[in-house]
Amino acid sequence: MSTIQKIEPLAQNIVVIPHKEENKTTEKITETGFIISKKTNNQNQPQYGKIIAIGPDVKNMKIDEIVLFKEFIPAKFVLDNKTFLIINEKEILAKLI
Repeated sequence: MSTIQKIEPLAQNIVVIPHKEENKTTEKITETGFIISKKTNNQNQPQYGKIIAIGPDVKNMKIDEIVLFKEFIPAKFVLDNKTFLIINEKEILAKLI
């Protein structure tokens, strides 16, 4: 059990809980017997998640908003078996309203 009670991001950083997407895999067997595996979710598509904490310099975001961001931009960490992302406000692509 963790002793951390609250996550407090600094400056223009935002803490997000990412939406869990299923990584479905399709397989194709070639004539020569090779198995080609392909993920059905496009890694170039934006990801989304719920804001749970904002830094003191964040101007345009609020806690509990759902935001879109590029998959490889955030810093990822795991705490108490939960995944969290830290994203700079400038890296947020859009809000889902």
